[in-house]
Amino acid sequence: MAARWGARLARQTMVDWSALVAQWLQPICQIMRRQLLAGDYVQCDETPLRCHDPDVRGETVADWLWAVSRPRGDVVFEWRMSLRQAEATTLLAGFKGVLQSDAYPAYVTFAREHEGVVCVGCWAHARRRFHEALEEAPGPASFVLRLIGHLYAMEAQWDAAGWTESAVRAHLRRRDFAGTLSLLKKVAVKLAARVRPKSRLSRARIVRWAGKSLCPHLRGATAQSHAGTGTCH
Repeated sequence: MAARWGARLARQTMVDWSALVAQWLQPICQIMRRQLLAGDYVQCDETPLRCHDPDVRGETVADWLWAVSRPRGDVVFEWRMSLRQAEATTLLAGFKGVLQSDAYPAYVTFAREHEGVVCVGCWAHARRRFHEALEEAPGPASFVLRLIGHLYAMEAQWDAAGWTESAVRAHLRRRDFAGTLSLLKKVAVKLAARVRPKSRLSRARIVRWAGKSLCPHLRGATAQSHAGTGTCH
């Protein structure tokens, strides 16, 4: 881009500038992270990132960007070199409240080992596996997708009506989600007993929870004031 403007910059110069800007912004990022962890609800996710390692010539290595965020709030990305449990522990140190994430076990372990942390799932991740199973098992997969879609439809109606305050939303979810979530639980329990271990449906997180007698995750979702139909990034 700089070359199009007639400024030819050396790669090392641009790298040095980027490093300097990152250094200047670090205090701001630290404040954002502290404010996120001081709240009672965060979302976490992680994504792979190929990087050049000066010690590995001619190849890229797999590192990770870990993200901590809150809807309508800040998003903080931290670069880490692994997916180890220790990364989640240091990333979320001091947090107490509702932790929403995908199915990565590090978050579940963090919640189990730290009092005051409740781990909840992500409807987008839950829905994805059923969508992937449509061709293999169109009947049950489409039925579950309709149930999840019904939750999203109610959320959209409440958004349109301007009912966005946390307390109001929590009341609406407790009042209107119970029937759909109860049916979803029954379907998940039946599917867990019937699906083949290597089928696409077996990889659906809700079905796997049911197979492990973890359906309180579904029952508890009706009382979560934060989770709703929230998604992770």
